[in-house]
Amino acid sequence: MSSPRPPSGHDEDHKDSYPDVPLENDMPMTGHASTVRRLDLPAERRFLKGAAISVWQNAPDEASQWTAFARRPHSLLERLRGKNKQLAIDTSPDFWNRYYDDITCARQLGSNSLRLSLEWSRVMPNGPGLVDENAVQRYRDILDRCVDAGLEPMVTLHHFVHPQWFEALGAFEREENIQYFVDWAVMAFRLFRDHGLSLIATFNEP
Repeated sequence: MSSPRPPSGHDEDHKDSYPDVPLENDMPMTGHASTVRRLDLPAERRFLKGAAISVWQNAPDEASQWTAFARRPHSLLERLRGKNKQLAIDTSPDFWNRYYDDITCARQLGSNSLRLSLEWSRVMPNGPGLVDENAVQRYRDILDRCVDAGLEPMVTLHHFVHPQWFEALGAFEREENIQYFVDWAVMAFRLFRDHGLSLIATFNEP
């Protein structure tokens, strides 16, 4: 597993490798992709294009309901022989640790935006209000890297994934649990609003 490059010093270490995007009529020249800060254009002149990623689907965690589901045997054969290797989640593209390079690739492809999921189960793996500071810092590093790379970050607060403790309470099937998600949404805004975050979606494909 590769480790992410340290967030400090990115601009100094890599600024020569990623010159500013040349402009033509105050807009990026066609076909030129490099790492720059976001263009300061009025909203009506911005057209965001890019990629979308579920962080869980590209770097499974240890505390979500889908991880628990994927690791649980679902047949007598799996109980006897173990999980089918084709259904294992032990390997992945590992965006969580390779985000720096992945974001760089997105920018080099010509993107100016990146949609990603803020995983509730990573930020609050052990219960409501119990914040994992290491996960918060990693997400801040990811968002800061997006901004440094010239990508407008757009986050989704629930991309099919939530904490296993929330699932055990009945998740969204119980109306009294909705407040847990509201609290998560408020907490996410407070934790990440100062890291280039202005575009937020609540649910993926509701």
